[in-house]
Amino acid sequence: MTGTIPRCYDGWSEVPAHLRTRTQLADLDLPRVPGGPVRGYVTAPGAVRRRETYDLYDLRESIPSPASARQLEAAAARRTRLDYDCAHCGAHTETPLVPFRPQTEISDPERPGEPLCWCCLAIARLRDAQTRCAQARADATRWAAARLADPGTVLLNVTATIPPPQPSGRARKPIAARIDACDSAGARIVEVTVALAGPRTRGLPSDAIPLLDARPMLHHRLGARHRVAWHATDLHPLRDHVARTAAEPDEHGGLELFADVDALAPRVAAWRGDIEPATRTRRVPLHPGRADRMALLLRRIAADHGKEDTT
Repeated sequence: MTGTIPRCYDGWSEVPAHLRTRTQLADLDLPRVPGGPVRGYVTAPGAVRRRETYDLYDLRESIPSPASARQLEAAAARRTRLDYDCAHCGAHTETPLVPFRPQTEISDPERPGEPLCWCCLAIARLRDAQTRCAQARADATRWAAARLADPGTVLLNVTATIPPPQPSGRARKPIAARIDACDSAGARIVEVTVALAGPRTRGLPSDAIPLLDARPMLHHRLGARHRVAWHATDLHPLRDHVARTAAEPDEHGGLELFADVDALAPRVAAWRGDIEPATRTRRVPLHPGRADRMALLLRRIAADHGKEDTT
């Protein structure tokens, strides 16, 4: 390994297990000191500054510290046994244990965290994420049940037509939007393609009609309803077009027609509760693609309301 150029790491999660700081070597159950040159650097949050850089040494090159066995016995007698003994599996680790307290119990600051080995810590963090997902699922099913009970709920699927990026790589604005809407039972209410650009625009769908012409019909069929889109931002191209082109508010809704929508996607993610083990975050659900499939998901989520007691 002589002559190896030290590698730089951004955050502790990138540092391999065989590289340790001088302090981490000293904190081992049987302390060691660096026995070779610096083999890497890690930049991470520190006790003094938000970003600090630490030297990393190869654990395999380290040597025992000068402390004698008698001194180590005296030091072990002064510390708690749980510093290196996992509270769950009983593992006797060489590195100090990490105290863990679930986020679901963070409201109880007096409760000490349990010292866990890295394996038990990973399991505990995943279980904690699952518990929080169960709580979010209950909120999602409650919301869906309320939307299903409202006869005015409408599911909106907006598909934007966006030209290829400019030669510079800059994204272009949508030139059209297909609006597909149905009620919570899946019955179609609206299916229309509106133009968000001039009639001579290349790539404009042949069935697109000016948004100004479609607004009276959209206002009549959607204006008084509780609108639910996949993302709250799905209607932004329509809202932005109205803001650019409307001279003044009129009786056909204007900006209000494309605002104040609920988002279905985060509720679906909470209901599915499909956790990515590496990040402990919920996986992003796929877009259903049509309004009737969005309505199907709404009914499925609402059907689970009351099935789980997370209190």
